[in-house]
Amino acid sequence: MGRISVVGLMIGAAVLGRSDEGVAGGAHAGPAVRVVAPGGANGPAMELDDLPPPQLEVEKHPAQVAVPAIPAFEASAAGRATSASNRLEIDLDVDARPAVRRFVDDTTLDASVAHLNACIRANAARQHEAAIPSCRAATEVWPDNHLAWYAWASAHLARQEWSEAKTAVERAVALRPDRAMYQLYHGIALYEVARRRARDLPLQLDAARDALATAIKLEPGLWRAHYYLGRIHRDLGDARRAAQQFSETIRLHPGYRFAYIALAELYRAHGHIDQARAVAMLGATHVAAAEATELRQLVTELR
Repeated sequence: MGRISVVGLMIGAAVLGRSDEGVAGGAHAGPAVRVVAPGGANGPAMELDDLPPPQLEVEKHPAQVAVPAIPAFEASAAGRATSASNRLEIDLDVDARPAVRRFVDDTTLDASVAHLNACIRANAARQHEAAIPSCRAATEVWPDNHLAWYAWASAHLARQEWSEAKTAVERAVALRPDRAMYQLYHGIALYEVARRRARDLPLQLDAARDALATAIKLEPGLWRAHYYLGRIHRDLGDARRAAQQFSETIRLHPGYRFAYIALAELYRAHGHIDQARAVAMLGATHVAAAEATELRQLVTELR
């Protein structure tokens, strides 16, 4: 499916703090708004978490693409066995309220944000190896800097270092489970780690599925979450739900060639040749010409 690109996914808003260093892709927002809840018998003072969210991976103005209707699939034994648990309508309790964090002093905050800004700039320049130590430094100064954990995971995802990405993004999710991009990256990392472990063990995708479903619940327009959820349904033997998710990916991001390829190959594997050809032709029309070679080959093979 190609490497994960973090250039378009980085933080669009400025990172808080009084440092004069701007963030790649955004302007400096000035001092942080610090809303402090006083301490008491239950513990030390807490403050609302006003770290800005990362830019959502959403296509703002997608083209109108009429994806072929999903045909009837004969459920496989694996699909029947997993139909009860392999669903998108998961009863997920996601707290969307602003989180509170342990009080952090101005010096610590500014030092952590300075390292985070360096990490973000390196990621935006595709210098992911250089980004990693900066993000690590940001979290060492201030362990509650969930944006730094996320940016750290972004660097590892871009390098296809799935286990390292999983470790970093788990910290971001633990601190802010209400951030859709954190859940998306968590789901991707969990899925890729599970696939590699499956060479020796049964495929375990429940955690990855739940993280991606959470991301979609928080932000339905996350096309990559739909794409990976489609791969999970496919791997678990539920072809119809896989087709639904791949189709939704195409609707949200008509230029994403991997969704067309995955859907066309899914149809071909189940004997729906006409639908497979229609999807491949649709993809060859909407994907950039330089990226459409495999889709054109599929059209030829499916004649």
